[in-house]
Amino acid sequence: MSKYGFRTVEQVSFHPVKSDFLFKPTAIEVFDSLLLVHDPVEGNTYTLFSISSPDVQISGGKKGTGPDEVLYGQFTDKINEKEFQVIDMSNGKVLIYNVDSILKSRSFIPVHSFFYNELAVQKAKGLQYCYYLEDSTYIGLGDSNQGKYYCIGKDTVTYWGNYPKDLTMSSSPFYLFQGVLQINADRNLLLYHSPTGYYYELYARSGDAWKQRFVEYMPIEHAEDVVTENTPCGVSSADLDNDFVYLLFSGRTLKEYPEETFLASHIFILTTKGEKVKCLETDRLNVFMCVERKQNRIYAISRNPDTGEYEVGYYPFAI
Repeated sequence: MSKYGFRTVEQVSFHPVKSDFLFKPTAIEVFDSLLLVHDPVEGNTYTLFSISSPDVQISGGKKGTGPDEVLYGQFTDKINEKEFQVIDMSNGKVLIYNVDSILKSRSFIPVHSFFYNELAVQKAKGLQYCYYLEDSTYIGLGDSNQGKYYCIGKDTVTYWGNYPKDLTMSSSPFYLFQGVLQINADRNLLLYHSPTGYYYELYARSGDAWKQRFVEYMPIEHAEDVVTENTPCGVSSADLDNDFVYLLFSGRTLKEYPEETFLASHIFILTTKGEKVKCLETDRLNVFMCVERKQNRIYAISRNPDTGEYEVGYYPFAI
């Protein structure tokens, strides 16, 4: 990992928590004593279960195009210890859920949801998806030549940020990188990470402006806006708090690992100032992760090396 700037590598071992209900898991979040898993199967989209026991608290979530339904809810972002948002790109919609409300009603009904066409999207040309930041403010990504990020207010849209300048492409770099955003609980740090190549950056909020804290990028092989079998996969999942950034990094290529390209066995830990703290090398391949600092655990969706099935568990760590 030294070529990525991480000179300290520590080995960590997986501790299973739950292993008998996962089918096609694509996201995980932790809320105190509860874990949320996005595992779209017939009749269920999300599952909440207890960390201390394998008991499922509730499963549900309707699949569809209605106001309270999710068509494709892979992208989740924890807002605070009680709320999370789901970015439904296929539906052009964002849904906000409250964990206490889910447990009380015994159903995955959002406390708030909105379609993109309810925002000032007529002024946000090329918007592909956006995240709730706070009341009447949203952060988006899309195909725009005015800037990488969209800041969408009640009636206005502003832009900032740029993609790497070494790219020679006829279309927007948005389609090559397909970046994902994570926002901290204080809503003043914005992490961008790409599942393609080695590309991530952190912005800090200063008043109404966003200032870049750090960026890491390595040029990659690509053909226009299409990856090749030699293009390495990048950060498949990430998390952040006020002090640290956590990146689940693959680095694998389709040519080297045709069936395991997006699986990852390294977790990079940096400070929110960009200082590289350490790399954790896991004893399993993982697809998604989230961090619980109070317990010093990184919860992950991992592939069992013996059965090939996906399980939920954690890696203990220390900083």
